[in-house]
Amino acid sequence: MSVDGDDEPVIDMNDAMHRAVALKAERLRRTRASYEAAPVFVRDTLATDRDENYVELRKKPLAARLTFANKLLDDAKALVREEAHEDALEAYTDALAAFCHFERPSGTESTETLTYVDYLEDDERQSEGVEMVKRIMLNASACLMNIDLRKHAKAVEWATTRALRADAACAAAYYRRGRARTMMTEEGTVEQALDDFKRAVDLDPGEKRYVRALAEHSREVMKTTEVQRAVFGKMFSGASAIYADDKATTVAKSTVDEEVERVLLDESLLVKAQEMGFNVDADDFRRELASRVRDEVHDSRRERAKELGLNLDDDDVKRAIEYFERSRRGGDSDASSRTFARFVARALIVLVVARVVYVVHKIATSPIDSLDVRGVMD
Repeated sequence: MSVDGDDEPVIDMNDAMHRAVALKAERLRRTRASYEAAPVFVRDTLATDRDENYVELRKKPLAARLTFANKLLDDAKALVREEAHEDALEAYTDALAAFCHFERPSGTESTETLTYVDYLEDDERQSEGVEMVKRIMLNASACLMNIDLRKHAKAVEWATTRALRADAACAAAYYRRGRARTMMTEEGTVEQALDDFKRAVDLDPGEKRYVRALAEHSREVMKTTEVQRAVFGKMFSGASAIYADDKATTVAKSTVDEEVERVLLDESLLVKAQEMGFNVDADDFRRELASRVRDEVHDSRRERAKELGLNLDDDDVKRAIEYFERSRRGGDSDASSRTFARFVARALIVLVVARVVYVVHKIATSPIDSLDVRGVMD
């Protein structure tokens, strides 16, 4: 009971126990996930957790541990020259275990809670100890790349990222991590690889491997981007698109195509062109004429609209044109747009018809030796 007479809060022991269990489970999950995400050569340091030789080694001064690790790195280098990469990785595991390793909870054989610990003192973190860990990570990543980069891409990414934590200006780590990320399929890894290669070149522009990797990956990114644009273009445009184009754009295109078709079906025009020596059935002639009519219709519409003070990109104008096209096809429309729509539509249609008549007239009256289909619409 409190002094002022209020009841003291009652602690729900069951709730507290449940919360404690939940927190422990989450900690177990995180530590286990950390262990499983690490490369095998790092996970294998767990075997040294209770090894008496390593327990004593970790108590020794940094200089002694560096001597131990340097000997193992020399052994690993010789093994790599013999292409005994798996054996070299074991040497890197043993060297790393002098500084960092996974350990089990005290007094248990459980592997559910595995903690990644290091034995670098605070004053050693910017010294040879950190540099040694970086060297081990870099050498191990190179070894994994020699074995099978595609298979060990995630392990290489993990190791090089740890190397960069020790030295953020390590060009080799950026390069190798970039190589690993080019093999990965997770979203964003393509762009991350490009960033890594750029960083490597920035740090060491004279290294040809880095420059070549950046150039090659940049080309791949461009190709991928072009393919994606083409795919999305098919998805969002065309007759078989997943999503229809903007209504005004679709209507405008269909109207222009109708004008083209009318010109191509104009018998008097085709007869006159045939008399002039053109093969009116040839695909090239019809494509060129259609293209010229299409361009002329578009240009004349925009020109005339400008004279009338209309902006064809304006949403209100688009809606008015859309209304006209729908009503012409028997569709419904908002009554509030009708007057404006008729005004815009009539002005544009008059212009289109006038320009088409002009084209026909020009073809009919031009001398044969001066007629050029490419210049008919100029």
